[in-house]
Amino acid sequence: MPGRMLATTAAAAVLLAGACSSDTDDPQPARKAAATKSCEVTLDLEELDRSALHPIDGGSTVLDRDLRATRSPEGYLCLDIVTDHADYGSEAVSYRIVARQGDHEWRKEGEEPSGKPPMRVEASGCVTATAALTALGAGDRTYRYRARLRVDCDGATSPP
Repeated sequence: MPGRMLATTAAAAVLLAGACSSDTDDPQPARKAAATKSCEVTLDLEELDRSALHPIDGGSTVLDRDLRATRSPEGYLCLDIVTDHADYGSEAVSYRIVARQGDHEWRKEGEEPSGKPPMRVEASGCVTATAALTALGAGDRTYRYRARLRVDCDGATSPP
């Protein structure tokens, strides 16, 4: 009888462990949930730093966009791509912002970043962020741009 009870208990533990491990082994759902959170767009965002998006594959359109890090009144780190200037006819066709802290990652991507709320990063301490943008220019040629920032590293915000 005790052997049968032990076998039943062990089987239940294996079944429960299997059910729980499928929920926790894949970090993607947690990452996706974190990536969908945005900072509220207000005038109270404190700008921490900016890094210009630079062309990465030769040639470029006249484009002045920056990866910007701000702090919300609630203390969240907010990341977005802001446009200071873009040539008429030059339009973004895709963008991606990725923030990392240790093994945690936050992502936001889409077509045109203008008008989109900043991505909210729920972390304190050093965060490394990258942005990539592809723009369509004259003659339907695409141009790629990239920027990097390190925020709150060694108590200061600085480019890498």
